[in-house]
Order: sequence, then structure tokens, then C-alpha cells
Amino acid sequence: MGKFRKMESLKSKCLAAAILLVAMAALTEAITPKVIQGVVEAERKMTLGGVPGNASKECVDAIDILFLPTSTQLKEYVFDAFGKPQAGILQGNLHWLGHYDECRSIKVPEYNIQYKYCATFFDVNFTAITKTKSPEVLLAWGVCVPKECTETDIQNYLYVFVEMLNLTKYIEPANDKSFVSCAYEDHIPYSAGFVGTITLFSAIFLLMLLGAAYDCYLRYHRKNSSKMVVYTNTSTNNSAQNGRAGEAPINDDTAETKDDDTPLILVQEPPKHAIWEQFLLSFALNRNLAKLLNTNPGADRTIGCLNGLRVISMAWVILGHTFFFPSQMGIIGNLPTAVGWYQTFGFQVVGNAFFSVDSFFFMSGLLLTYITLKKMAKTSGKIPWAWFYFHRYWRLTPAILITTLIWMYIKPWVGDGPLWRSFQNTDSCIKYWWTNILYINNFYPQSFMHECIGWVWYLANDMQFFIISPFILVPLYFLPWLGLSLIGVLLAGSFAVTGALVGINKLGANGIAIPGVEATGADFSSVIYGKPYCRIPPYLVGMILGYLMYKQGDRRIRLNPALVSLGWTVATVIGMSCVYGLLGAYKGDLTLAGSILYEMLSRFAWAVSLSWLVFACREGYGGWVDDILSWSFWLPLSRVTYSAYLLHPIIIYIFLGNVKNTQMASLWLQPTYFVGYFVMSYGAAVVMALFIEFPFANLEKLFVPARRG
Repeated sequence: MGKFRKMESLKSKCLAAAILLVAMAALTEAITPKVIQGVVEAERKMTLGGVPGNASKECVDAIDILFLPTSTQLKEYVFDAFGKPQAGILQGNLHWLGHYDECRSIKVPEYNIQYKYCATFFDVNFTAITKTKSPEVLLAWGVCVPKECTETDIQNYLYVFVEMLNLTKYIEPANDKSFVSCAYEDHIPYSAGFVGTITLFSAIFLLMLLGAAYDCYLRYHRKNSSKMVVYTNTSTNNSAQNGRAGEAPINDDTAETKDDDTPLILVQEPPKHAIWEQFLLSFALNRNLAKLLNTNPGADRTIGCLNGLRVISMAWVILGHTFFFPSQMGIIGNLPTAVGWYQTFGFQVVGNAFFSVDSFFFMSGLLLTYITLKKMAKTSGKIPWAWFYFHRYWRLTPAILITTLIWMYIKPWVGDGPLWRSFQNTDSCIKYWWTNILYINNFYPQSFMHECIGWVWYLANDMQFFIISPFILVPLYFLPWLGLSLIGVLLAGSFAVTGALVGINKLGANGIAIPGVEATGADFSSVIYGKPYCRIPPYLVGMILGYLMYKQGDRRIRLNPALVSLGWTVATVIGMSCVYGLLGAYKGDLTLAGSILYEMLSRFAWAVSLSWLVFACREGYGGWVDDILSWSFWLPLSRVTYSAYLLHPIIIYIFLGNVKNTQMASLWLQPTYFVGYFVMSYGAAVVMALFIEFPFANLEKLFVPARRG
């Protein structure tokens, strides 16, 4: 995002715009001698061997037909479909995509020729045009050519065309090897990866149906020959029944009472299933759907407010991506207007949506510490650490692999448009998919641009934190002072490393350009944003709170109302300072020292404010905040938040990739898109959870019979 925030005023680029207008003026009319001259000249040079990789004979012959005396109407349609300069060049509107559908509808039956649409990409060298240092801007130009012309043919034509117009100093291909992306024609070729993915998905779906059918059979059979036992419930004293806010009691729907009001539970003797039965029932759609929709929190370890916090944080992630992705993909035609939103107070909650990820880090550290220490208390500190790691890897990795398959082999089939093929970008996954399942993708490859499904950088960080957690958890249990000291050392180290990296690379907070400071060219996302040593503070703060909650046990902390009010006030001020603290920076009031301080402490401070929120809600001081966050409605949604995180970028990319012309950013339309993305993401997440998450969680019991670590 810093790339877009560094945009200088476009007023100084009027000359650049004028030159581009002159260069493309030939395309402002349906037919002009200049365009024809350029195409003919390009064809002549390639036919004579004027450029490397001459155009194919089929392409040359097809283009020749365009200039027959009888092809006047054909020329009108073809050049009408070409991309042309649009209004808003000074606003960065350099996506001249033309008319995709018109181009693809052009046919010449008598010659058996049909036209296809291709998007071409050029880097505009504003520095050479304005004689002042300026960032390069991508120009996308849609061209309409015969199907007989390959992408290499079109590249060669464009080389000559740009040379003929004497524009080689000002625009150049965005990629020397491939700067032309032609739309898919009739259909995408069936690849082995596509066939294999569909086969795998079909097999899993069949298992879901067979499992459900078998479960129904067992229920019917058990209903007619069930063996029941009766026992007295003497375990009614759980923390939820003691009134702990946010921890709901187990729902005993089968409870009956005797005359003395002693609860009796009718329990069906659990059947013993063979391995194949357990395997099949793990996929049973009806069973997993019942688990998903159950609003009973179940275990007393549940902290109710975390359910709402988890879903709201996910909504915040999607909101930020709703505004960021169109800019990142270069399809915004009024980019300076969108960038200007960052200078307004209200938009800071969108521009600083980065803290939503820190909320997840905080919750992860909190729950891990709280739950693990409680288990260690029951086993005298003994935890099977091998299963501890296996459990985490098993629960996360299958969904990542399925997401990668969807990105590589399913997504290309669900779109069409001028930019659709150029948005596929599956090469990175072919090369680097394995880095995701090893959870090292935040270190290799080096650049975010080369990562396979780059948004899983978060999972790499979280897994790396998880790997080192036993070295903190064990001291916290046996020698608390040592464990807390280790957390303090890690926090201090994170502050020091983050501050040093920002200072050495002269990076602005959140990638914002610092006025008067010449940046080193380091990428903020690769150096700071995705690195564990910069992102660990919220996780460590969560571990501290988890430890304190474990030590507190079921005891209720009594606080003076004035102290409660002070806690809420301080937490609110800290949280607001984190979210709105960069408002002045977007207006040009940012220093290197301020950037260092903000990057060092902001994530830590955000986690501190969340700590009070969770503590207050758990202890009964949350009021209406706890009522909202602990609402049972959030519980099913919170169970599929992981899948929603994995799938929502794909849904956004699919929508944007199907856009057939430049988008204009609008503060009124973007919220509408956000609601659509949110609903579709959670809808897809439900499918993913029933398809992968729940079945694989059930399968774990086949080789880990008792829950361990």
C-alpha cells in the first residue's frame, strides 16, 4: 500500500499526460490513417525481418484482410474495440481497456477469421518525461487482433509501433518477455492439476454424503436397539455455573429429576466403531453441520467475548482489503481521490485495518497459554510435545493446501474479462507452494510479490510463534518469574529490532513516505510487515494475559466502579491512538523518529487495550460491550473464521478480475462491495469448514485417541 501513498501530485505530470495523449490520439477515432500506417509499417518491418521473432504468416495474412477495400465496416468495429485514452489521465486513469465483448464478437465468416482481445502493459517513464524523479506508472492498453496472431506476434507488432511513434524513451514493455495477455478463447485447457483437483473434491464430497447416510442408518438402528444407563450427575459445579461472565454452562437437554431434585442423565452407551466407520463418519455432513451450528460454548475454557472479537476482526480484515486490493491491482481510475481519503479522520479505521491481524495474534497467544497451562496443571506439567506440534500442523495445513488448489486450478475457471488472465499469477504457487506448508513463506521468497497466496504470511508468523511457545510455557508453569522474564526479553528485542530496521531503511510508519527523507528503496511489507520479530508483541501480551487468567482460576476480581471506568477510559484512549495516530502522517506531518516510535510500540499498545477488554468482559465489567461480543450468534461464525481468512482474498480477486473497465473508487460503493465480500467469504468458509476443517479434525482422533496437547 505504501507504493500508492507515495504518489506525488499529478499536476507536475501534465506534460507526461500530453505526450501520452498525442501518442494514443490515433485511437480516439474509430479509423485514422495514423493507426493504419502504424500497423502496416509494423507488418512491413516484421515481414522483412525488421524485429526479432517475425510475425507468423497466419497473423500477417489475417491482418492484411483488415486493409482490403471491402473491409471498411470491419475496420470500424476493430478500432472501435481498441482501448482509447479516457478522461482522468491526471488522476492516473491509464487503464485503456477498450471494449472486451465487442472485440470478441467480431467475425469474418468469408475468411473464417475471428478476433480476440488482448491486454498489453507498458511502464510509463514519467522521470524521462518531466525531467524530475517520479514513480513509474503502469499503462494497460486493450487491443483487438485476429485469433491467428499469437502473443509473441502482438509483442513484435507493438515493439515496432512504439518505435515508429518515437516513444521508446517514454514507454517500454512492463516485462520484456511477456507484456501481452490475451483473453482465454473458447475455454481454458483441461490441465492435469484441474482434473486432479476436481477428482479430489468429488471424492471428499462423496465421503460427506456416504458418511451422512451411514450416520442416519446407525441412528435408525440404534433407536430400535439402544442400551441406556442411568447415573447421578454430581459434577454441576463448573465455572460457568458459578457465574463467570462469558463462559456458558453445558446444555443438558436430556436431564431429568427425581423427587429429591437430584439430576439424572440418560446416557446412551457409546457404540464402538471400527476404523473404517470412524473414518467415514468423520466426513458425515449432518454431524459436522450440527457441530458448526451449535451455539452451546461447551467447555468451561470458553471466553465468550472472543467469539465476537474474532468475527469483527475478520470483518475488519475484509474491509481493509476491499479498499486496498483494487489499488494494488491497478484498476482504479481516480487513484489520487482514493489516496486522499487517508487524510480524513473517519477513514483511518480503514487505512489502519492492519491492527485486525494483531488482534488475531493476541487471541492466539492468550488461548494457547490459558488452555495449555490448565492442561499442565492436570498432568503435573507433563505435555506430549510431539502431539502438541502435530495437532497444530494437522489442523491448519489441509485448509492451506485446498486453498492453494482452488487458487491454482479452480479460480481460472470462474471468470472472464480483459484483465482476467493477467490476474491469474499461478507461477508463484508452482514454484513456492511448499513454503506455505513449511510455514516459511514470510522469509522465502524474499518479496511479497512472489509469494504463493501471499496473505498466508500471517499463518507463517503464527506457526513460528507457536513453535517457540513451549520454551515460554514450561518456565511459566514451573518458574513463572523466568517465563515472564523471557517474555520481557522477547518484547525488548522486538522493539529494538523493529526500531533499528525502520531507522536503517528509513521507512515510514505503515509504509507512508516521510517528507524530506530519501528512502533506501526497501519494501516495508517484506522488511517489517511480514516478519515475526516485528509482529510478536501482541502474541506475547496475549500470553501474559493467558497466564494471569490461569493463575486467577475461578476467583472473581472485585474492582471499584471508578477503577473500572478508568480502565475503560485508558484502554479506549490507547486503542484510538493506535488507529488514528497516523492521521497527521497522511497529511505530510511525519518524521523518521515518529515512524520508529510508532512501529516499535503501536502493536504492543493495541494488544494492551485488547487485554483490558477481554479482562473486563470475563470479570463481568464489560456491560453492553460484553453483551454484544458474547452474543451466541457469533459462535458459529467464529468457528469458520480461519476458512474465511483463507478464502476471502480469492473472492475479491475473482470479482475484480471480472471487471471489464476501469473502476472509480467511491466511498458509497465500497461499503456495498464489503458487505458482499463478507457474506460470500463466510458462505464459502462454511463450505470449507464442512469440507475440510471439521472432517480432518475428526480424523485426528484416529491416531490421537485422547486429546493430547
